[in-house]
Amino acid sequence: MSMDVEAFDKIAREVFAPAYPLIARQIRERTGINEGVCVDVGCGGGYLGLALAQITRLQVWLLDILPGMLKICQENIRVCNLASRVRAIQGDVHSLPFPDSSINLVGKPGVHVFLGGPGPGIQGNPPGSDPRRDGLLYRGRVRQ
Repeated sequence: MSMDVEAFDKIAREVFAPAYPLIARQIRERTGINEGVCVDVGCGGGYLGLALAQITRLQVWLLDILPGMLKICQENIRVCNLASRVRAIQGDVHSLPFPDSSINLVGKPGVHVFLGGPGPGIQGNPPGSDPRRDGLLYRGRVRQ
């Protein structure tokens, strides 16, 4: 996949930045999950995962397939002083690099546009969620 990561990140920072804390609060409210392990799938610069880490006790994995995005994530983790609970990892949602049943929350509103669905390793929706409206927000366990 080819993408201008700097341009994508600029849009995330300048256009969508105010939305990430709001989305993070909605995720926390809808799922009731405040601790455990979370994966921000297709994280880009990691802004949603970082916003979740700031308002919960979650251990957060920022997962993206693009090395350029992970470089941006690393800097954002440092700036937010969250290195003790947030890690960036390269990976593909279709082959998650985590043990079965090790994840409590997988989230990324809007990522279904790029992925065409949640991927084979993700199961379980929070009550009342609609993937067409909410994007990817799965409460439950990840299986391989």
